[in-house]
Parts: sequence; structure tokens; C-alpha cells
Amino acid sequence: MRRFRLFRSPYTGHMHRGGPAATANAVSLADAWRTLKDVRRQPVILAMVVLAGATSFLVGNAFQAQMPQFASDIPGASGEIGYAVLLTATAVGSVVGGFALESSSFLRRPAVGPAIAMGIAWAISILIFSLTRSYAVAVAALFATGVLALGYGALAQTLVQLEAPPERRGRVVGLFSMAQSGLRVGSGFTVGVLGTAVGIHTSLQWGALAALAVCIALFVLARSPRVAIG
Repeated sequence: MRRFRLFRSPYTGHMHRGGPAATANAVSLADAWRTLKDVRRQPVILAMVVLAGATSFLVGNAFQAQMPQFASDIPGASGEIGYAVLLTATAVGSVVGGFALESSSFLRRPAVGPAIAMGIAWAISILIFSLTRSYAVAVAALFATGVLALGYGALAQTLVQLEAPPERRGRVVGLFSMAQSGLRVGSGFTVGVLGTAVGIHTSLQWGALAALAVCIALFVLARSPRVAIG
């Protein structure tokens, strides 16, 4: 008797019966492409998907896996306590960022400008971490990275949920989630694999600069009178 496997679509949440995993992946990619075509005339959603996708693909959280090497290159971070602080600084920043967002009006009145501005600041903090050899500066940069990543991620997702048409909200939010989380696999190449050739500091610098360029371009477009974003 032929056995079937169940696959959950990341965009609809429904379970599907099918054969090889490649079939499920093909359906998911086609679904994502159709959804992307649907939102191409909705600049707010498109901008937030690009923001989430670019930052995830170019940098993501791949630098966390390389933290032992970063710690060995920063004086004062090689000990157990020093390394532990570096490793958890981003997570602590995310927690603080969550409380800060809850106590502010950003989520109650989300706007495109602040979301992209936080993305710009996030890319700058990643760039500072990749360049510094100061332990205090590295910890501060990683803490800021956590705060800002939580900030622009939450604002972007809120905007997508608010702007998405009710009948397609599940698919649109699924597309955003794929860009925000699924494209992090790309950072394994842009930071990790490339780092073996040019060094992890250099590869992270290049990824941060590329992410910064995308964020700045989005910010300029958002403020352009010819492009109605926000």
C-alpha cells in the first residue's frame, strides 16, 4: 500500500496529502509567487516584505553561529562570562525591545517610516559589531541589534496585517513570514560560507552594508511623492 505524507502549507495552514517533499515545496513556492504578484500594487505590504526578506537573507542571525570566532577576536570576550554576555546580548535586547514597544504608541499607530528607520539603525548596529574590537562596544551593538530587530519586525508585521485584504490576509501574512524567517537560510551563505573565504568580519560587514543599502533605498522611496508608501 502506498504511503502518503502530510504537509502543512505555510501560507494557508491546511494539511495536504502528497508524495515527495519536493512536490510540497513546489506548491509552496508557486503559492508564494502568486501572493507576491497579488501584493505588487500594494506598496506598503511590498515594502515590508522586501525589508524583512532583505535583512533576513543578507544578515539574518547567522552571526550568532559565528560568535565563538567573534569572541576570540575581541579582547575581554574570550572568557566564559565574556562570551556568555556576547551570546545573550541580542536576546536581552529583544526582551527589552518588546517591553518598550508595548509601552509605546508604535504598534497602536504603526507607520512605514519608523519601521524602515529601525531597519536602517539595525543594519548600522550590525556593521558596528562587525568592525569593533572593543568589548563594551560589541555588547552595546548586539543589545541594540536585539532591540531594533524586534522593533522593525513587529512594526512590519503589524502593517502587513492591517494592509492585507481580509480575503487574502492569511496568504499575505504567510508570505511575510516566509520572507522574515525562511530567507534566513541565505545568511548562511552570505555570512557563513562567504566568511570562510574572506573572513567572518568582512562577510558580516558586506552583508550589513547591503542590508543598509536596501533599507535606505526603501526609506527614500517611502518619502518620494511619486511612490505612495505609508
